[in-house]
Amino acid sequence: MRGLCGLVVAMGLWAGVVANAEPLAIVRIEAGRDVLVARAAQILMVQVQSEVGGPRVVVTLDPELRAALQVLTAGHLREEVIIRVCGQVVSRPMLWAPVLDGVFAIQGDDLPKAQQLAQVLQSKACGQVPSA
Repeated sequence: MRGLCGLVVAMGLWAGVVANAEPLAIVRIEAGRDVLVARAAQILMVQVQSEVGGPRVVVTLDPELRAALQVLTAGHLREEVIIRVCGQVVSRPMLWAPVLDGVFAIQGDDLPKAQQLAQVLQSKACGQVPSA
């Protein structure tokens, strides 16, 4: 998983059901004026991994988005990016390395919240995003 470390960050989870989310847009990554949108079919795999620093939710995007994520992340090194799930901000990482393989992780400190976030991503339908 080259590039995974580039987007491993602490979760800042917010509560709420999204009323105005873009249809089928599950993940949205914003860096400056650049935006990458991953629709339900473009999320290939979601895993929760337990790590020493806390659990993390690992998301694998399809090959179509791999190049787009690489370009977006390479163009915004040492900048904060915003990761939204179903319209809710779940993370604001500092980007230290480009994500080369279409795989990124959102790290948190609470396993139940990480599992709930993973469930929303795996369901491929927007629902309740875990609260902080």
